[in-house]
Formats: sequence, C-alpha cells, structure tokens
Amino acid sequence: EKRVISEQAADRLVAMMVGVTENGTGRNARIPGYWIATKTGTAQVPERGGYGEDTIHTVLGFAPAYSPLFVILVKLDKPQKGRFAATTVAPVFKDIAEYILNYLEIPPER
Repeated sequence: EKRVISEQAADRLVAMMVGVTENGTGRNARIPGYWIATKTGTAQVPERGGYGEDTIHTVLGFAPAYSPLFVILVKLDKPQKGRFAATTVAPVFKDIAEYILNYLEIPPER
C-alpha cells in the first residue's frame, strides 16, 4: 500500500468535508445520526470566447465520513431550476446515501 498524502493531511481533508456538510454548502446532504463528508461545486459551462449562463452542479462525498463504506458523485448538467449545487444535487446525494446506509444496515454513529 502506497500512501499518496500523509495521514494528517487525509484527516484534515475529511474534517473539512464534514464541515461542508455540517455548516456549509453541503447542508442539504446531512443525515441525522451520521457524519457525512461532501464537497459541492457549481461551475459555469465554457463557450467559445468565454462562459455562458449554463452551469454544471456536482456533489462528491462519502459515508460514514470517518470510516467510509461508499462514495457518491452526483452531477447535473445545465440545471433548469436552482442556481447552486447546494439546492439541486446535495438533496439527491442525501437520498442516495440514506438508501445505501439503510440497505447496508449501517447503524447511526452519533
């Protein structure tokens, strides 16, 4: 097994991603009883000569955050409603993660 980042750096990254879910743009992905790590993204779509009005929304995350058993990526191209990933794809992430947690019978950790 080859380590690509230090354990300390990995721990800090997980803590930051949990912070996104607990207090940031990933709040709509929170699941009571679990620590969830997420990072949302809203990007403009490049067009010839610059950027247009279209966007791409993403959320990437894993759970349980401190002992991950699965990873989820949700991507939405050119959403028709909602300006930011926090309101479009984060709730979808939550629904999928809740389903997986229940399906795998992963008990709440907090």
